[in-house]
Amino acid sequence: HSAGKDPAQFWLDLLGPDRKVDLSKNGLAAPASNYDGSWDDHPLDSTRAKQVLRVVTEKSGWGAPLPQGRGRGIAMMRSFLSYVAWVVEVEVSDEGVVSVPRATVAIDAGYVANPDRTRAQMEGALVMAMSNVLYSEVSFAKGRVVQSNYHDYNVARLAGSPREVDVHIIPSEGLPGGVGEPGVPPAGPAIMNAIFAATGVRVRTLPVGGQLAGWRERKKA
Repeated sequence: HSAGKDPAQFWLDLLGPDRKVDLSKNGLAAPASNYDGSWDDHPLDSTRAKQVLRVVTEKSGWGAPLPQGRGRGIAMMRSFLSYVAWVVEVEVSDEGVVSVPRATVAIDAGYVANPDRTRAQMEGALVMAMSNVLYSEVSFAKGRVVQSNYHDYNVARLAGSPREVDVHIIPSEGLPGGVGEPGVPPAGPAIMNAIFAATGVRVRTLPVGGQLAGWRERKKA
């Protein structure tokens, strides 16, 4: 934002030319044990990272104008050998309540044996990320957790879940990657970037909760 560049293009510029990076040459140890190999076996691949970004921006309508109070955010991550990029669209009401009407995700998980399961995992990942960044909070008082059950520990519920989640599985010759967890970490930042795009307000403490109340007045200021 400070550079005045489109976020999607900024991502692509940061990734640079097509290449594979063996991080062991940068002094890092071997990957986590569940990768069952070395960085030489599982290098970072900028080509695959850029591909998920390109697909998600194309399929989401990135850059198309939105009404006031709406915004799109983008984020990308590699984990468990899979590359995942999200574009999430949010709407922020005058009262500061955040909803997610639409989201688009592209995933390169290498060989995918069960596409339906992969789609379901991406849909669930978005709902979990919404819970994490918008609602769920564990607080403490006198050495005890305040929340006791789902009446005071909030999660994303059916009424607030996105009406449209567009999942794009990219054909790949990569080794089979994970699809259970990789969708969650980039979905959260995409939501937060969308909130900033919609309101001009950066929320630095999670969950968002009621922090966006009065955002229109703050934006004018």
